[in-house]
Amino acid sequence: MNLQTTLLTTFFTITVLCQLALGNSALASEKITQLTLDLGEKITLPSKIMGNQRELYVRLPPGYSESKQHYSVIYLLDANLYYVKDLYFHTVALIDRMTKNGPIGDIPQSIIVAVANKDFSEWHQEATRKPEDLQRFLVEELQPWVKNNYRILDNQVLIGQSYAASMVLGILPRYPNSFDMVIAVDPIFTSQKSIDKVISAYEKMPNTGATIYAAQSEKEDTDVLLIKNAVEKSNPQAVNIIRQAFLQENHSSVIYPAINNGLRHHFADYKRPSHTLLAKQDFKYPDIVDFFAKRDKKYQLTTTDKYLKSTVGHAAYYYLSNKRFDLAWPLYELNEKENYVKYIIDRIAQRFFNQNDFQDALTAWKHLSQKFPQLPTAQHGLGKAYEQLKHKGQALASYKKAVELATGQKDEDLVEFEASLKRFEGGE
Repeated sequence: MNLQTTLLTTFFTITVLCQLALGNSALASEKITQLTLDLGEKITLPSKIMGNQRELYVRLPPGYSESKQHYSVIYLLDANLYYVKDLYFHTVALIDRMTKNGPIGDIPQSIIVAVANKDFSEWHQEATRKPEDLQRFLVEELQPWVKNNYRILDNQVLIGQSYAASMVLGILPRYPNSFDMVIAVDPIFTSQKSIDKVISAYEKMPNTGATIYAAQSEKEDTDVLLIKNAVEKSNPQAVNIIRQAFLQENHSSVIYPAINNGLRHHFADYKRPSHTLLAKQDFKYPDIVDFFAKRDKKYQLTTTDKYLKSTVGHAAYYYLSNKRFDLAWPLYELNEKENYVKYIIDRIAQRFFNQNDFQDALTAWKHLSQKFPQLPTAQHGLGKAYEQLKHKGQALASYKKAVELATGQKDEDLVEFEASLKRFEGGE
């Protein structure tokens, strides 16, 4: 390479780099709009039981001051937990997202009351050395204060993590009607004696209908399982204990999936009937209406006609997918969106067909053709199902009917229907 070539190459390289630099600097940019999160207010509550001033974080639902509605309360211990950074902020963000997801939220708008600690020593001592005092403070001082100052429902959840989780596990036997759900996240017990004490307390506990949701991380501790098995053996009616392991999480990260799942479980009756409930109970239209009547009374809400209709469609889809035709068809009769009903029934029938479940595919396409006798797709589906079931005469008649209807309607699938008829006639 001579000097001239070297100079030209260098010049070209510098020119391209300069153009790239100028091009990048010329790109328009602006800051992404920042989202804001209402964290509520900090309040100091004197406690005679604890012998100190308790710092609380209270976050009210949006629109609280403009409404007369009453709300569930979610109590969060260890709001400033030293090894989970910004626990209160991320918990509020999680709950805020859950209340805004979908048409009505995954859980209802709720009041959040968080209890802070001044340092690790106070947190550890209260949870392990003075758990009874902390339990008394929660039930005898904090809950009455919240009730006197805010509009609340008789629906309260308590969340504790680590050592505080072992403390909250023991609160229901002492105060059976204090909380509707206790979420114990990765509880740590300091001794076998403390475990035995909790088990003994549950053996004498009356039936309350309360639920304990115990979440565990990768360490898969057996303490909770020991308590669960002992309580279910000695006093199974006392409390419902749900144990869930998040093996991909550690002691400091497990709290967020635990809160998410625990709250979803507790507020399962806030949304429309889940697939699990639909499987357990046969929901006809009056049952769906009754479900929402109870839900509205419990949460002081009013179910909209739109959401009721959406739920009817949701239930119909579930039952049809699971071949509960006796429940699906009456619910689909209530759906006013004919094109949607045509599409859904046809797609599920096709799914059955693809799974070689030709008899159930035939059942679905039969219903579709009876409800919409001028629908070419339904006739074509019948032809396919009859063909696979070796009902040649009925298959031929259905294929011909599909072509006839599609021709008159100038249906976009006419070519496909004609091909099916031609293939079938040629193969007879």
